[in-house]
Amino acid sequence: MRGRLEIVTGPMFSGKTERLIERLKVAQNLGHSVKAYKPKIDGRYATDAIVSHKGRRFDASPVDVTEIEGAHDTIGLDEGQFFGDPVVEVVTRLVQKGVRVIISGLDLNCWGEPFGPMPTLLSLADDVMKLRATCKCGADASRSQRIVSSAEAILVGGSESYEPRCLSCFDPHGAGK
Repeated sequence: MRGRLEIVTGPMFSGKTERLIERLKVAQNLGHSVKAYKPKIDGRYATDAIVSHKGRRFDASPVDVTEIEGAHDTIGLDEGQFFGDPVVEVVTRLVQKGVRVIISGLDLNCWGEPFGPMPTLLSLADDVMKLRATCKCGADASRSQRIVSSAEAILVGGSESYEPRCLSCFDPHGAGK
């Protein structure tokens, strides 16, 4: 089996985790050994599963990037932006060992800037799926607008903290920077 890196990216509420879970389940149904990981800081819906905003689940281990191991045919990483820059080396090593790695994550932070390791991972990917959500105005949304006041670079949250926005409706200064 040849290793490959697949990225599913886009703003909050675009279906990234849904697509990741779908790909992992297909691999599992084909008889592949599948393992999913999530960053320890993301405990929004469950600590032992990747869970989409719509409630779809896939068992996952909460880890730091150094705990990701490649004894599987397919590995899924949810919220790739939270794993930090060391994830690039880990993923590169896994792909070189023949592992299919699928990562879902935000490409941009709430200020519209490239988010963590995602730009590097995107440039290394064999396949990139960039999803869109729907903005409050009805247009395609490519940004995640923080709607609570916080200057924190990382604020794990859902609809109480973020909403999808198109470039015209997006306000990078409205997020507490």
